Amino acid sequence: MTQDLETVGATEAEDASAGERVRSAAQLRMLHSLSARLNRLNDIREIGEAITGELRTLVDYHNSRVHLLDDDDVTLVPIAFRGELTEYQGETFDALLLRLGQGITGNAAARKQTLYAPDADKCEFAVTIPGTPDIPESVVTVPMLYGDRLVGTISLSKLGVGQFDDEDIRVLEVLASHAATAFENARLLEAEREAATTSRELLRLSQALTRVRDADLILDRTLQAIPSVLAVGPVWAYMRDLRSGNFPLVRERRADGTVGAPARPREVSAATAARLLLSRDEPFLLDRDANAAERPAPEVLGDRRHVLVAPIRFEPDGFGALVIAPVGREARFSERQIPVLRGLADITSLALGNADRIDKLERFHNLVEGLNAVFWEADPATLQFTFLSSRAAELLGSELVGWAVEPRFWGEHIDPLDRAEALTACRAVSERDTDHGLEYRTLSAAGPARWFRDVVRLVPPDGDRPAQLRGMMVDITDRKLAEQQVAFLAYHDKLTGLPNRAMFEEHLEMAIARARRTDTSVAVVYLDLDNFKLVNDSLGHHAGDDLLRHVARRLHVSLRDSDLLARQGGDEFLVLLTDLPGEGSPISPSASDIAVAVVARIKQGLATPFTVRGSEFFVAASVGVSLFPGDARDAAALLRQADSAMYESKRGSGHALDGPEGVDLLRDLSFETRLRKAVDRKEWVLHYQPILDLRGGALVGMEALVRWREPRGGLVQPGGFIPLAEEMGLVDAIGDWVLEELARQSREWRDAGFPVDISFNLSPRQLRAHDVAERIIRRLHEAGVPPTSLTAEVTESSVMMDADEALRILGRLHDEGIRLAIDDFGVGYSSLRRVNHMPIDVLKVDRYFVRDAPAAQSAAGMVQAIIRLASALGVDVIAEGIETPAQREFLLANGCRVGQGFLFDRPLPPAEVWERYGPVAAPQVPAGGREAEIRGPLLSRKAPD
Repeated sequence: MTQDLETVGATEAEDASAGERVRSAAQLRMLHSLSARLNRLNDIREIGEAITGELRTLVDYHNSRVHLLDDDDVTLVPIAFRGELTEYQGETFDALLLRLGQGITGNAAARKQTLYAPDADKCEFAVTIPGTPDIPESVVTVPMLYGDRLVGTISLSKLGVGQFDDEDIRVLEVLASHAATAFENARLLEAEREAATTSRELLRLSQALTRVRDADLILDRTLQAIPSVLAVGPVWAYMRDLRSGNFPLVRERRADGTVGAPARPREVSAATAARLLLSRDEPFLLDRDANAAERPAPEVLGDRRHVLVAPIRFEPDGFGALVIAPVGREARFSERQIPVLRGLADITSLALGNADRIDKLERFHNLVEGLNAVFWEADPATLQFTFLSSRAAELLGSELVGWAVEPRFWGEHIDPLDRAEALTACRAVSERDTDHGLEYRTLSAAGPARWFRDVVRLVPPDGDRPAQLRGMMVDITDRKLAEQQVAFLAYHDKLTGLPNRAMFEEHLEMAIARARRTDTSVAVVYLDLDNFKLVNDSLGHHAGDDLLRHVARRLHVSLRDSDLLARQGGDEFLVLLTDLPGEGSPISPSASDIAVAVVARIKQGLATPFTVRGSEFFVAASVGVSLFPGDARDAAALLRQADSAMYESKRGSGHALDGPEGVDLLRDLSFETRLRKAVDRKEWVLHYQPILDLRGGALVGMEALVRWREPRGGLVQPGGFIPLAEEMGLVDAIGDWVLEELARQSREWRDAGFPVDISFNLSPRQLRAHDVAERIIRRLHEAGVPPTSLTAEVTESSVMMDADEALRILGRLHDEGIRLAIDDFGVGYSSLRRVNHMPIDVLKVDRYFVRDAPAAQSAAGMVQAIIRLASALGVDVIAEGIETPAQREFLLANGCRVGQGFLFDRPLPPAEVWERYGPVAAPQVPAGGREAEIRGPLLSRKAPD
């Protein structure tokens, strides 16, 4: 390598953080915009043209080229090139075709590293492109890597010497990383489309040949169909003459596209056939220069250098071959085209064999084993398989006997999240006689779940054969994984796997919006590792990256499950604390108290030294905290305040809490000590808020709400201690006490003739405990309380944090008979698709919407939408926070029959519940009359006489 050639090593770690070193924020936004556009494109050439067309906005150049590595893994094929000056206008596609190791581009690709030639004329790797003048220019080539695998290159040229700087190269490297993922995703989609097209054509040909009896017509139709699945030149069909043993040419597809008998006699000798055909069962490539043992073969090759040969075999003694030539005399086929030809040859063999219809179907499914698909047939009424191709055992991970014998095997092996949709789609095909395509995951004991695209159609009855469903399952797991990777990289940091700044800002916006509605607070904690540069300078960037990953894991375990940890970039991290007590709230601890506790745990977690590559490090951090709404009123300002507080902390103790009064971050934490003692002493009490029929006030159920009987300050509401208990890991113990007391009280009321239904809340932390369902069920059985008398309430956001595990737990509770309710519905972030598949019985309309309805049109519209959604899902609906008669009338008018709120009653101690609503209390008759039936979400019973 000459001294004029600079090699820029671009490691994965440097690639992940290169974005922070881009020249300007505007340039970074343009880079993100271009990367996002690439990920949305599905066509390879469109991606290449987008790069050459828009890269100019990021890096100044005169010529750009995008190459992709061909299937032979040695050729770089140009897919897009653009010359800004007349000096580059002479470049052509053929001139830009390169091999690995050829020129600056080929060497960058072979080495999988960026190469920069400030003066290309003096570079030892430079080659002259025909059609372009010899001019002084700078050249830089960046490889596109997908993991460790080379995808292609991006090359830029510019007239003059030393025209590119380090920032230009870093921009290209970041873009190349995103472009590699976009190209891989496009290739997977293209391969899927080609496979689907090929499968359809093979199916069409097979169906066309099933009733054909004439051999010449079968061959004609095969030769006519070949161009629909392969780009070919002439095609010849040879069939063995049993008398001579030779293989005369019987049919041909000529260059003009016509098909018929050969224009001139031609024959393959028995000796050549024995050497080339009779000993082979699979299609093969025959090349004049490939193997001396296969020469001479003039009968097969003719005047071509290269042909594709597919043997044809059928019972009892039939034998022949299809010989396919490429479009040009010097052109060649690739190995990946052989399975397609195998399918064509097998279809022809089935037709020529003239077997009965069932034999043809079985042999057809054998021929497609080269395709990554499963062909199946099933009973439309039961969806039980009646046929599966043998590839099913490999792709689905279960023995075929289970799929064919057990009636519900298919449905039970679909992922629960996709099961209902898949079953509904198949039944729709049977009922409406319309073809349908669906995507779903299958469960397998042999490994992880796999994604399939299933194309299903209804085959009408034929004679004695009843109607049946027929389909083709294509494995699309690789495509789905590529899509997931693209989605993950858009919102996560590549080095640590943590959420990135973009995801953090989205969650911060949602948290502030929720805080405005609920009068709560939000805190942003900004961390900067002190003297981190010394690690990079002393041990290198690899060691620094390892340390960052260790720090990320240590920070994660120091936080609550409900807190969001993100990597800002470099050695900076962000923490989001939500649902904290609001400003001016009498509740203790305050939002700043909780932020103090979080920072203290972070500092404690970082106090233990880190060991990286045999060296021990003590990591300190400067921390800044800002609070909404006290310090800032929007997300951007809140981040700026936290950043400013962090830099202020570097001049002090390493901690700073932003705010006009300069609150001390290390204030008294006695509240935490009192809370721990409260757990040990069980200083809790349950109050019960009545849930009533809105028409006449009849009792429907009770919601159990925990209070802390704090020795110093009376009763503390849940918002005053639950967030801190979540962070301290105490909420499980509180939840266990709530369930124990609730079961005891329910048993006591039932024994006294008051069988009221009760709902209780499951916190996010409880919902992530794998054994929580079993603990709840066991506690109810021990107390003799029927599970059907309880309703478990969960929030939207707690379910969405780990939807799969949450659905498993909720499904177990629901199977036992416990009803399930989504609390605060409408203020979280739900996926309607997830909600549709959740085993829920009740939606609870959040008090925020009820408070502003019906006066505020937006709130009224949300309430109406939630009620309609509940009706569509077939679940009950409860309105919370009803405080005025107008709200009650609005809810009744829109179909909500059950609610709770201060208009009716506050949360009551057990004694007052008994006094007001027990059996001895005066009965309340609904407005609908004495015969009106109250069918509330918690209790179903007739109104008392």
